[in-house]
Amino acid sequence: MYHPINPDHTAPTSPKDGSVQSAVRPDGSYEIIFGNENRNTDYTVSGYNAYGFSANGSARKPEEPQPQEPKRKKSRKRTSLPTVMLTVSIILTVVSIALSVMTFVMVHHSDPRLTIGTKPHSTETVKPTENQTVTVPTDAYAVATAKTVDSVVDITTAGGSGSGVIWASGSEYSYIVTCHHVVSGEEEIKITLRSGEDCYAELVGNDARTDIAVLRIQKTDLSPILLPNEETCMMLGQAVIAIGNPLGTLGNSVSDGILSSLTRTVSIEGTTMELLQTTAAVNHGNSGGGLFDLNGQLIGLVNAKISETSVEGIGFAIPIDTLKPIVGELIRQGYVSGRPALGFSTAMIDSKESFYAAIERYPDLESIATFR
Repeated sequence: MYHPINPDHTAPTSPKDGSVQSAVRPDGSYEIIFGNENRNTDYTVSGYNAYGFSANGSARKPEEPQPQEPKRKKSRKRTSLPTVMLTVSIILTVVSIALSVMTFVMVHHSDPRLTIGTKPHSTETVKPTENQTVTVPTDAYAVATAKTVDSVVDITTAGGSGSGVIWASGSEYSYIVTCHHVVSGEEEIKITLRSGEDCYAELVGNDARTDIAVLRIQKTDLSPILLPNEETCMMLGQAVIAIGNPLGTLGNSVSDGILSSLTRTVSIEGTTMELLQTTAAVNHGNSGGGLFDLNGQLIGLVNAKISETSVEGIGFAIPIDTLKPIVGELIRQGYVSGRPALGFSTAMIDSKESFYAAIERYPDLESIATFR
């Protein structure tokens, strides 16, 4: 609280209530007393306000100035440029979504098929573009296979399965050449053509020494194999394909290889033969199938392989030069001239199943044979 100026220029008294009093001295200065303290603070006054304070005078700094509370400045927030850009981006995104929804609603009303979810089944007929020209494979293996695959048949008997080739097709019968060991001792021999048609064959004749047999079926107009002429020669390393019925279930399978040997002496079940050796894959069921060159000519009849686990790619075939004369004699007379025979046959019995199969074929054995 400020008190009026003392007009008598007398020394101010010290108020007890803590108020502030001032007195003007004769020299123009005045003294301010704060509460009970008398501070020697002189001010030179050139003008006074209503309370005796100088409006524009100079003053001597007090010895212990009172701390003044700093004035609070009003803070002015400034919006940064990234914030503005983010805000504008959000607004544009919301507007874009709203426009998209409005557009979809308008299109849906005009075409109800356009819905969100599972696409409806299209009733439109769509066809892929097809080549209008006829393309024929020019690969040598494919060409050779096309020439020969219809000439190979599957053979099924009670004792197993094998393959055969159509040697000739006459006006009444078609003749099929296979291996002797495939049909030996079999009473029922089923032939399956490449078309899938089944028929039963009869044995015309066979030759155990060369492992060749000839069958015939009452079918005509079949596709016989192509035989090489006398001038055709085979070369070591030439490409070949083997076609047959491996495993008895994979009819008309084609495998490729080369001729590994033109003359290989092989002993099969005690019989010595001169055979072709090939790397073309052959398996159980390939016996009696054809070995062809890439001209589609039959050059051999597959009849054996080395089946040891440590051996791969060693198969054998009866050469065409051996086949021709033997097959010719078997078709004409049912046997090979100059081969004496005692008129009996043998059967391998190495299991209970093979024993009972032999008893079924030869009932007279039941009274004299016992399986142990």
